[in-house]
Amino acid sequence: MADIDIRPLPAMRIAAATDVVPVDAVAGVVEALFQEVQAVFGHAPGAQDVPIATYAFDGDRMRVAAGYLVGMLVPEGLEDVELDAEEQVATLEHHGPMAGVTATWEALHGAIAERGLVPSGVARERYVRAASADQADWIVELQQPVRPA
Repeated sequence: MADIDIRPLPAMRIAAATDVVPVDAVAGVVEALFQEVQAVFGHAPGAQDVPIATYAFDGDRMRVAAGYLVGMLVPEGLEDVELDAEEQVATLEHHGPMAGVTATWEALHGAIAERGLVPSGVARERYVRAASADQADWIVELQQPVRPA
């Protein structure tokens, strides 16, 4: 069983770029969405401190948002994505290149099922450390809201 943590998460707002794509195309759009947001923020101090991506099913497609935690104003050209507070969120850290994140998501969902829970709500990735080009030292916290089955 994967070593997951279950805890509440506060509500948050992200300034994001979004797209709705086939589920198998999700990995190919996340980086491009982050680049769109970075182009708007430029080099504003602190504007890119907390990167977050979200994933929500939209029929047979996935709505993807990628951006940065914001306090108040969302710059023109970006979407204001509000994430509700969640009482129970299962979390698991992914270490290393994002090419392996699918296996970590699968481990998280397996551990959720083993605990008699089911996913509910918008899944999130919080990029704890994501600065190196080769992604070898990346740490990404996978966050899945859950409820009893």
